[in-house]
Amino acid sequence: MGKFDHVYVLGDFAFGSCEEILKQLKGFKILVMGNHDDRKSTKYWLKQGFNEVVKYPIIYDNKYVFSHRPIWESMGYFKNCCAHKHSKGISDANHFFVSVELTDYKPVNIKLIDKYFSKFKGDAL
Repeated sequence: MGKFDHVYVLGDFAFGSCEEILKQLKGFKILVMGNHDDRKSTKYWLKQGFNEVVKYPIIYDNKYVFSHRPIWESMGYFKNCCAHKHSKGISDANHFFVSVELTDYKPVNIKLIDKYFSKFKGDAL
């Protein structure tokens, strides 16, 4: 990750202290709030070091929806990257679970997301 990259955190960032983790993440940091993050205010998360905090899913590059919880209803239009299921997430043709428990606590590059979904060309949408 470089200082010009966008880093999307797909929620549940509230466990424990986050300042040190945020300092390690380079770039423009965006929090898509999860069910554990809403215990704190948007203002709190901005003070912690996020550049932007949103409560709703984000459409990325007109092909993905970045959300905290899996989105099942709109899969005719977008592929979904989400984190809510933690170690129980099972990725499929429409969903790619990126919670840190499933990614060895490492960020996922957009190229990996593209590669994952390219395996399903012609499959469900």
